[in-house]
Amino acid sequence: MACLSDSLYLNISKTFSKYASIKWLTPYASIYNTRKLNATRSPGKYVVTVTDNGKTIKDSTFVVFFPKPVFSIKDTSVCWGRKFTYSLQLNPMYSIKWSNGDEGPAFTCRTGGTYWVEASVGGCRHRDTFKVNYLMTEEKFLPQEVKFCMSDEAKILQVIKPESKVTYEWSNGTVGPVTRVNNEGMISVKAYHPVCGYKKDSVLVKFKACDCEILIPNSFSPNDDNRNDFFFPVLQCEYASYQLTIFDKFGNVLFHTNNPSAKWDGKYKGIPCEEDIYIYKLETVERVGDRKQVRNGRISLIR
Repeated sequence: MACLSDSLYLNISKTFSKYASIKWLTPYASIYNTRKLNATRSPGKYVVTVTDNGKTIKDSTFVVFFPKPVFSIKDTSVCWGRKFTYSLQLNPMYSIKWSNGDEGPAFTCRTGGTYWVEASVGGCRHRDTFKVNYLMTEEKFLPQEVKFCMSDEAKILQVIKPESKVTYEWSNGTVGPVTRVNNEGMISVKAYHPVCGYKKDSVLVKFKACDCEILIPNSFSPNDDNRNDFFFPVLQCEYASYQLTIFDKFGNVLFHTNNPSAKWDGKYKGIPCEEDIYIYKLETVERVGDRKQVRNGRISLIR
């Protein structure tokens, strides 16, 4: 068996004397005294008879030519979440095998990559390679959570793997794969592809104190519910000097400490202060580097 486009020769493998008589009976003619016969493009039954030293040996074979399978699968782009399927339309006599192990005319995949398919019958075979490209491949294209240092001048959030044909629209009004973050909380982005449509993702943004920053809350609620009952700065470094003072709006000192672990419980001389706005002053000197800083701000006491 061979392909129509292949060259095919029949050979006598057994050794005979140089006086041996050879006769081929072929579909198109009788051929004499040749050990190698060109059978290209001449299907049918071939019979060879060899007479040597009074002995005659006869053998035969059938030559079959198959049309070479010709096909080509184009590279394909598929939207995220969908499966790619393809059915190869060939004569059932061909055996079909795909690179993912599938057999038969049908092929299915859910991931992008380079694949091949091979069709064969006898010694006649053809292979084709094709690519499947998934558009907007990432189901989640933002990280789970992002933390920025409070001192970062540019708090930049970016899509993990931006794609050229995708338009990104952020919940803060920014258009594009990159946005600047100004506040803590959830921020979301919608990704639009002209073929695949929309999908949405979101991320929780948090700010933290870095490099000896001090995180100072702007409110607390001392109502003994074990949630945000105390006012205190969140420290990142050790301090050689530390002073925290709380004032009312008239400038009266309600709380003062030089202990970095101390917390204000919202009371003055054991009496709960009224719900109002209060002033804090924090003076620190870092133990390493001796950097001195003074911070002033307002606190909302909520009951």
